[in-house]
Amino acid sequence: MNLYEVIFYGSYGRPDDADTIYLVSAPDFKSAVEAVWCNASSSNHGGEGYHLADVVHEIGVDSSRHAEAVGTRILRGPYVQCAYNYGWKSWSRKIDDSEKTNEWEETSDFEA
Repeated sequence: MNLYEVIFYGSYGRPDDADTIYLVSAPDFKSAVEAVWCNASSSNHGGEGYHLADVVHEIGVDSSRHAEAVGTRILRGPYVQCAYNYGWKSWSRKIDDSEKTNEWEETSDFEA
């Protein structure tokens, strides 16, 4: 299992640059996104319908004793802070005509 930050640009009710982030243990980044989409409350996003994650960072290996046995799960979140990529492998959602798609592309830049 790996550790991922699933990032939503912006944070409901915050005028600053803070993002909404979840820390997830999962076998791959798509499983991490799915765990947040299925298990996070829309009340964390102003009661609006759940929106799509923008970026995912792979931040390391989940070395906890029961990581494999427990499976994919949200470890922390939502927490609100500015998301940064410190050189981690990451994926960004593809945008088509200013609309988010369900396709992802690996990114090489260190921005989030």
